[in-house]
Amino acid sequence: MKPIEFFRDGNGSPHARGSDTQLANFLMTDCQSSVSVIDELLAMLDVETPSGQFVGNGHHVEIDGSRVGIEPLHAEPGETHPVRHLSTVYFRETVQRWKAFIMDTDDEDQTQT
Repeated sequence: MKPIEFFRDGNGSPHARGSDTQLANFLMTDCQSSVSVIDELLAMLDVETPSGQFVGNGHHVEIDGSRVGIEPLHAEPGETHPVRHLSTVYFRETVQRWKAFIMDTDDEDQTQT
């Protein structure tokens, strides 16, 4: 799977895009630019047997060992969103990359893959 790309818009706000739209949307709507939220997630992931739940603005995340499930909380009438399952390793790496990206404010026009 191609990694999610991070970029800043004209106002300097962080954004994510790529083939994994559910994970990209989770980063933008739930993690946003909040290092404390990201650190909370990483604390659940950085143990011998990762586990825990996180409910954010738009998604419910369940961490269970080697697997993470991301489920949107909101859907339009008649629209369904299945739970997106990812490996814990991929999810952790992507969240760590997002944290590094939002903390790097030196270049407002940066794009990172």
